[in-house]
Amino acid sequence: MKKLLYLSTLVILLACEEELKPSDSFTKIYDTKRSDIKYEPVDVVEIEEGFIILAKEDREEITYAGVQLMVIDEDGNFLKAVSMDDNHVLPTGNFVTIEDRNYFLAMNPSSLDAEIVSVDDSLNIETVTLSGIQYPLAFNKTSDNQFLVLSYSLDDGETVLSLHDINGVYSNGHPFTTGAGNDVTDDIINHYLDPQRSGLPFKCGEVSSGSYYFNGFYNFSFSMVFNKLAAPTGVIQGQGTNGGMTAILPVDGSNFAIFGFQFNDNFYQPLQSIDINSTTSSIDYLTLPASEYIARTAAKIVSYENETKYTVIAAETQSRQVNISFYEAETGELKGSRNIGFINPFNLSSVRVDSENNLLILGSTLVSGRFQRAFLNKIHSSEIEDILN
Repeated sequence: MKKLLYLSTLVILLACEEELKPSDSFTKIYDTKRSDIKYEPVDVVEIEEGFIILAKEDREEITYAGVQLMVIDEDGNFLKAVSMDDNHVLPTGNFVTIEDRNYFLAMNPSSLDAEIVSVDDSLNIETVTLSGIQYPLAFNKTSDNQFLVLSYSLDDGETVLSLHDINGVYSNGHPFTTGAGNDVTDDIINHYLDPQRSGLPFKCGEVSSGSYYFNGFYNFSFSMVFNKLAAPTGVIQGQGTNGGMTAILPVDGSNFAIFGFQFNDNFYQPLQSIDINSTTSSIDYLTLPASEYIARTAAKIVSYENETKYTVIAAETQSRQVNISFYEAETGELKGSRNIGFINPFNLSSVRVDSENNLLILGSTLVSGRFQRAFLNKIHSSEIEDILN
């Protein structure tokens, strides 16, 4: 266990009828005394009295990034942290919550098998090995509380999407060709070892009950593949690893919010009709490059709802801040935005909406210009109302 100290605190106070308390909105950066470690946050999840942050712990003595879990209270103050041993590496989100436990993926570095790791609010950890499921790439859950796992089979050279129950037992799945003779192993390894330069936006999720998607290698390109755990029903083809989708969110029916990349250009649409039963190309959705974002930016899309439903698109700007933009879900109209970051570059890892309708933005920044550390920004729901108005 390593003791972490939060380095600095930025408390955002806005003028309103009742002054916000420090716990209502904050940005906090978490530092460690060890200069030989850097942290790449993965995801954040709300617990009964605070939050758990999952992070990759890049240590000199191991090949793959280790696993760290950190508990902070509702004010953003550090409480405790646990680093898993070297037999568990490559933490992969999303965080998935079922009943009183939170789940994520990791990997055994010897067997290369994926593991489902579960943790409770007190950081009591349990693991289940998914034998034969190698190189975990993305994790989610379905509407009936099954785990959806995206992985890469080193033995067969195939992308695999599989379903598992809460105990890790395999229930269904399907392999997808990466293309005859097409070896993407180096791309996978580079994604793990050098995520800032070679990372790829692997995703998986559910469009509707029994209908799924994944963002990964298929048929010679990094593509988004719609399927029912069988042959693809539809594909948004990428352009090798130089073009494709970065993030996607089903809005309603055939409408999606999307974010994509084409070489050094980015593009997005808060409301885009997609036929998931046909084959298109990601470049078909590039109507106007989004020049405000850095090349190949990380991007996240989540749904936010008060009296109106909104789509929130988050990405990294040219000024190395994180931009959060709110669009009316029904029309795609921009309703407001907020930039997060100051002095040092801020990188995006995750966006979440908590049980009190506050927005949580997790990412990394540099301390003293060189040490990569985690930050957590909480935007209170009352501030979001101000942004939207």
